[in-house]
Formats: sequence, structure tokens, C-alpha cells
Amino acid sequence: MECAIILPIYNDLHHVKTCIRAILRNTGQVNYKLCLINNTSDAQTTHYLKSLLKKYSHIQICHQAKKIPEWQLYINSIKLYKSPYFVFLHSRIIVPHNWLQRLLNAFSMQENIVSVTPLSNLFLPLATGTNFHTMDWFLQKNASHAYEKIDLTTISCHIFKRDILKNLLLQSQNSLQALNYYITNHHRQSILVQNVYVQWQTNEKIEQQNLPIAAELTMPQRWFPMPVIWQTYREMLKNWQQRQILQVIKAAFKGLLQLPSAYCDFAKPSLTAKLTYPQRLRVTYILPKLVIAGGVLSVIQLVNRLILQGIEARIVTLFEDPILQNYWQILTRPILFKKPAELIKHCPTSDIIVATHWTTAHWVNKIKKSGKATHSVYFLQDYESWFYPENNQRQRQKVLDTYALIPNKIVKSAWLQDLLQQDGYDTTKIWLGMNLDVFYPRQVKKETVPVILAMARPGTSRRGFEPTMQSLTLVKQKLPHVKIILFGDNHLVNYDIPFDYQDEGVIFDQEKLAQLYSLADVFIDGSNYQGFGRLALESMACGTACVVTNVGGVTEYAKDKENCLMVSPKQSNDFAAAILNILHDQELNMHLIQGGLKTVKAYDIEREAVETFDYFQALK
Repeated sequence: MECAIILPIYNDLHHVKTCIRAILRNTGQVNYKLCLINNTSDAQTTHYLKSLLKKYSHIQICHQAKKIPEWQLYINSIKLYKSPYFVFLHSRIIVPHNWLQRLLNAFSMQENIVSVTPLSNLFLPLATGTNFHTMDWFLQKNASHAYEKIDLTTISCHIFKRDILKNLLLQSQNSLQALNYYITNHHRQSILVQNVYVQWQTNEKIEQQNLPIAAELTMPQRWFPMPVIWQTYREMLKNWQQRQILQVIKAAFKGLLQLPSAYCDFAKPSLTAKLTYPQRLRVTYILPKLVIAGGVLSVIQLVNRLILQGIEARIVTLFEDPILQNYWQILTRPILFKKPAELIKHCPTSDIIVATHWTTAHWVNKIKKSGKATHSVYFLQDYESWFYPENNQRQRQKVLDTYALIPNKIVKSAWLQDLLQQDGYDTTKIWLGMNLDVFYPRQVKKETVPVILAMARPGTSRRGFEPTMQSLTLVKQKLPHVKIILFGDNHLVNYDIPFDYQDEGVIFDQEKLAQLYSLADVFIDGSNYQGFGRLALESMACGTACVVTNVGGVTEYAKDKENCLMVSPKQSNDFAAAILNILHDQELNMHLIQGGLKTVKAYDIEREAVETFDYFQALK
């Protein structure tokens, strides 16, 4: 049986690559064509699609001259391909092993079945501590012949018999509603099978089904109000700053109404073990808080890539920001505990357990000693003792003392490796990886005036807020027409900034950040030091010239006059001169841009994930 997999694509390169890689890796021996419909994507996405043609003979691409609605693309494909079965697939779907054969097998359940849909997180949410591979394995074992009749409401992943689509086309009907109507009137069935589970990377609300198998995935519930309190406070503060007093009251009242229903799963070790894919490497990352921050993003990216490599990677934490997964999707459902003692007692059994912050090192050490983990690893992203002032030596020493607790240490820069070496500890350096399928030069409409983009975080002293503002003031005096964009803090209005600027606040959306980098002519990061310096590398990846300080982890990749200009921390005059130099010297600007684009190729998240996987395998 031949099957045509129809995959419309419009940009969103990160999810597109994940989707296509999963199809190529997991579809197995089924005879299929992968039909990619490029719906006017940008140059980077189009280049990737064209590169696939050189590697895979069963891939075909149709390029649209103008963008048209996605459903129409699916319907049009019926005219192009003669396969007896069609899969309509969304580009944010990740498929598991042998998915297509199992969907095709479902047609043999009854003769009148014309459409088959797998389970996904739209219908059945990930169980706590699991990922889509684990859910798929569990459902194969426990729901092999179960299915439900459904109406099609949105296109995610569906397989159709060609005849039903052809008849619809002949009647000039081209909507899901018309398809449902036709199926019902002709006594056919669309079914939802429960032995295939795909992951849809979407923020849409889950259309939960009343499925018997869900009872076997349900964990005990207990009251957990902190996420509601956190979100309510954030809404109240936002409205207070805008002097919208009535909205402050409404936000508070809404939060109070939500408190009684603020429950979350309690992941008992016995249930977590039941929902663990057998004979796979089990890696658990321990975070104090799962919030929107650069270090947390690094962990999430790694966990996602390790899951895609077939590792049972989990996240365990004491708090998850309720809006985090609106912007950063995680391929596992984090396990939440209320207190460190509870986390230590109930943490799932692991082959490797990873501390991600100095406060978690003690927890990881106790978990390892309890026998719940075979190996422990310390993932060091910064020299955290310097987070505290020099006059607080007691607190600094507390951080330094944690280094002796865990023998295996990963750092992400030579600068950090040298500091740990001076403290007497050996480490393994694995460069930080970025998602280069998000951060790349975007096709944005440039401003008619020069644009300077700067990270501004006045609440964190090591981020160099004051010298950054002083340097931008000097630039503004020399070039009054220049446009300045600041991001990184939601309270800049409370500070005396002596020039006009565009305030972008804290940017959660990585796509928006990539657009801003691409818009800017110069990016400036005036931090006194950083463990690595993710922002400057992101801006290089987007084709923007950078000015950075010459100390800290940024020296891992930043090379003065090769891919950026570097100045000493707190030197406002030097920063201003460097910015003006880039704006006035177009040849220098292009030289730095090309140097940056060349540099970032070595800092892909795929490479970091592979090196991390190899490191874990060596421990095992």
C-alpha cells in the first residue's frame, strides 16, 4: 500500500525540521511519499526543503507562488497524487516509531472506516513525567484495539482513504464540516485510535476525550496554589503600572476564584516507574524553579533534544511558571513537588540525575546517596558564587562548597572551566548550543535610521545597566536620529533614562527576539561578565554586528574585530566609540556580520545534545 504524506509548510523552521526528522526516522518500511508543500516560506526554510531533495528520493516538493489556506493545500494535493491513502499532517506534529503502519492497520477494524486519527496531547495530555515516546509505548501495550468515533475539528494528523477525499472534491466541497457531513450521511466512520500517540507542539487548548485508558495514566491530585498566586500577582502588577485600578481588582478577584481549583499531580515513584519506557537511559534534571530565564531555556532545549534521541529525560522542580509553555514548549510534562524534602523523597529513579543550580546540588547529592540515581552530574552554567556581593563571603562559600558534592561536572565555557580549575575541580566543557532554526537572519523591513538593540536589566547588577545607558546616551548625542530599542525588564519606566527609546520589556517569544535582532544594526551587551553570553551569539546568528565586554564566558566565541567589537566592562566611552565605529564603517559592519555568521555554526543545540548524550553514555 502506498501512502502520500501531505505536509504544508510556512516558515516555523524549528518545528518543521523536528517534524520531518521524526517522519524519516520513525515511519519504517511503509511505502510512502513525503509531499512537502512550501506555502511561500522564507529563504532559510526554502533552502532546507530543497536540500532534502538531494538526500531522499521519496520526497517531493511543491512550491506555492502565493500563500493559500492550509485546508485548500490538502485538498489540492488529491489532484497531484494518486496514492490510495493520504496522510494530512501538520508541521508541528512529532510522530513515534512505526506510527504509519499502525494507523493503516486500523482500517481493517471495520469496512466503513474512511479516516483514522491518532491520539495526541490535544485529546489526552502527557502524563506527569512522561514524553510522547513513553505515552506511545504505554498505549500500544494497554490500548491496542481501542478506538472512538469522532468528528474532525482541526487538522493535526489524519489518514484518509483517497476515495472519500475524491468524492468530496467532485462535489466542490472543501471544508472539514463538509467532510464530516459527507462521512455521516454515507454511513462511514472517522475514528480516533488509542494505540498511536503523536506530539503536537501547539499552545491550543486540549480537547480532552473521556477515554477509559486515561484512568491508568491519572495520578493523585493535591492543592498547589503557587502558580495561580504567581500569575495573579503578575497581572495585578502589570495593571497597577498602567494605573488601571479596576483591572487590578478584577485580576485579584479572578485569582481568588481560581485558587480552590489549583490542583496538580502528585507523582508517586511507583506510578512514575510504571510510566517509564523500559531499557532506555533515564536522565532527570533538577531545577529550583521552571521560569522564563536563559539558564532554564538551556535545560529545556537539552531535555527536548535528548527525548528526540530516545532518552527518558525528565524535569523535576518546585515551581513551574504557568505561562512558560505558552512560549517554550517542553516535550515532557515536568514533575512538581512542594518542598525540597518531598522532592528528595519522591524523585523518580534515574540512571543519571543532574543538578542545574547550586541550590539543587544538595538535593541531588542526597538523592544519589539514597540509591535512587546511579550517577550524579553538576551542570554549571555560571560562576554562581559571584551572584552574591564580595562582602557576603559566607554566602559565596556556600556556593563553592557544593562543588565537592558532585564529582561529574559539565561547564559550557573555557572561562568557567578555568575558574573551577582554580578551585581545584576538573570539569568537562560542552559548549552551549542554540536553536539555529529560530535564530537566523530574518527578512524584516529595515528602519530608515540606524537601530541599536540593547539588553537592559537594572535589577541584576552584573548586567551593566548603568554603563550601557551611559554609552547609549553618548551615541544619542552624536547621532540624535538613531533609534534605540531596549529589552530585558518590564519596569524600565521607573528608571531615569535620558533618551527616547522603544521598550520591549521581557521578551518571552523567541521568534519575536529573532525578528528584533534581525532589525537591529548593532546589538550591545554591557554585562560585567556572563557564564556564556547567549544573547550576543543569538544576535550574531541573526546577522547583527555586536559590541560585548571582553571578560567571562563570552570570550568562548567572541573574537575582537573578527566577529564583534570587545571593550572592557563599565567603560561607557569605549562602548559608545565601538557602536559609532560600526555605524560609520559599513565595511567593518559587514566583516563582523560575516564573522558572526561563520562563528555560530559551531554552536548548534544538536551538537550540544549529541555531546551531552555521549557524556552520559560514558558515565553509564
